[in-house]
Amino acid sequence: MKEILELLGVDKRVQDISLGNIHLFREYSGWESYGSDEVNSKRNHPHPPLFIPIIIDYDATPISFGITKHWFTDREMCYSYMDFAAQFENAEIARTSDQLIDRLIFEYFVDVIEGDEIDVNSKLTVLKKLAAEYSFEDIKRISRLNSTEQVQILASFKEKEPLWLYSNSNINEYTGSFPSTVDLINVNGLSSGAYFEISHKEWIGYFSEKKGFSFFRKQQKYKPLENIPQWLRPNSDKSELFEEYMGKREFNKAWLIINGPGFNPIEVGERLQRLKKVSQDKAYHLWADLWCAKYGRMDSFIFI
Repeated sequence: MKEILELLGVDKRVQDISLGNIHLFREYSGWESYGSDEVNSKRNHPHPPLFIPIIIDYDATPISFGITKHWFTDREMCYSYMDFAAQFENAEIARTSDQLIDRLIFEYFVDVIEGDEIDVNSKLTVLKKLAAEYSFEDIKRISRLNSTEQVQILASFKEKEPLWLYSNSNINEYTGSFPSTVDLINVNGLSSGAYFEISHKEWIGYFSEKKGFSFFRKQQKYKPLENIPQWLRPNSDKSELFEEYMGKREFNKAWLIINGPGFNPIEVGERLQRLKKVSQDKAYHLWADLWCAKYGRMDSFIFI
């Protein structure tokens, strides 16, 4: 895991969080460092390979903060959140390491600051390792604000703002590539988007209205978009499309389609290995092998 993060150019502080060298959480919080050997040895709860966990909470159904990385595309890498219980919903939370660290400090490390599980010097050591120039009082004060109020005063969010800070009125100013939030669809990002990144599947044609008397039908809140990419459409044959994309050497689309419904982990793993043959990216090779070693023997469910 360490070599993968290094090859991807991930900030050393984020690497240390993933490897367990920096711990931001209270002892019984449930959060674990995914990159540590002890946590990494767990084989439960496979997830789509577009997501590289940094920290994970295995209590009940997992949730995780990590990296969304789309190999074979020109999309930028970003920090994101995945909810395994919500059909692996993936949402952008930060576009820079400073943004991610700030969010973790004000959402989670504040509990450590306010608690007495570790001494003051240990708390200061964590902040020093994170290069976070906040006092304890700063952290307590800022943590009481809502997320929108926080980013208005945090220097880390002055540039490369994540999608969740935009609305329909200014979406054209967004310079990232994530396709949606719970409130917003970024049409420009749909052409390189994956199923798990679409917050409301109605946007891509899923969950269409049931037939029946119109008087009893509720109006659909989220309407299907025009020009939905083939790999995102509900009625497309995913296995057949993957073969078509591989034959046409459209490896970006082949990657995107296996990060969606229709495949079990064994089938995803087989296709990750096939994509290895057309890639010279060492980080991708290592991640594909790690993912397959952890999850590639499972056939008990399909990602949906």
